Amino acid sequence: MVQGFGIIYSELINRFGTSKSETGWIPSLGSGLLLAFGPASSVLVKLIGCRAVAITGALLISMGMVSSMFVGDVHELYLTYGTITGIGNGMVFHSAVVAVNTHFDKSRLALTILTIGSPASLLSTPFLTTIWIETYGWRGTFLLLGGIGLQGVVCGALFRPLETKPQEENEGTLVKIATIKAELKAIFSISDFTLFCLYSSFGTLGYMVPYVLVPAMAAEKGVSSLQVPFITTVAGVTG
Repeated sequence: MVQGFGIIYSELINRFGTSKSETGWIPSLGSGLLLAFGPASSVLVKLIGCRAVAITGALLISMGMVSSMFVGDVHELYLTYGTITGIGNGMVFHSAVVAVNTHFDKSRLALTILTIGSPASLLSTPFLTTIWIETYGWRGTFLLLGGIGLQGVVCGALFRPLETKPQEENEGTLVKIATIKAELKAIFSISDFTLFCLYSSFGTLGYMVPYVLVPAMAAEKGVSSLQVPFITTVAGVTG
């Protein structure tokens, strides 16, 4: 949903008459929180499990999308789409990664399937978004996206609870939090891991730019609305 925002981005600029930088904050917040909320998502997974985190995240995605259809100003989308939906995406994404890695620790095929899910969605999302905007408008499009996000509740409910050791089941919340703090301190003491985090942070600065700005640039250059989605689709295929 975050990667396919480029089609809606152009529509919002036309409807609200805002600048590209103002409107660009919406997907920036969404994609930023998707990853930045990772540490908090990891803690929540430790405390309440992958299933509960995924279901909660899916509900936040749906709530953020549906709320977006009622906004009267583009800046309100900073909260509804950028923040609420962004956090929800982060919770669903990280809980899924943890669940797959835990249950399929010896099979990398499962992780591969999980990883290709996001770019694969770009094969259909841009076209559906274009059709929905032309048929139902951008408000109706947000409502439909909220309905799709709600399907994550069903997917999250299918997550099998992670196996825990008997002593872990009897641990209180404070003990779990103390354990998590100790684990985080140990992880960030590894120089290679810290360097990888810095590399990833800088790498993601430009990751969303083509998905958001290129469709709008193509429309400005006279590319028809039915041809613009092909640009994002090609990005999805190569991704």
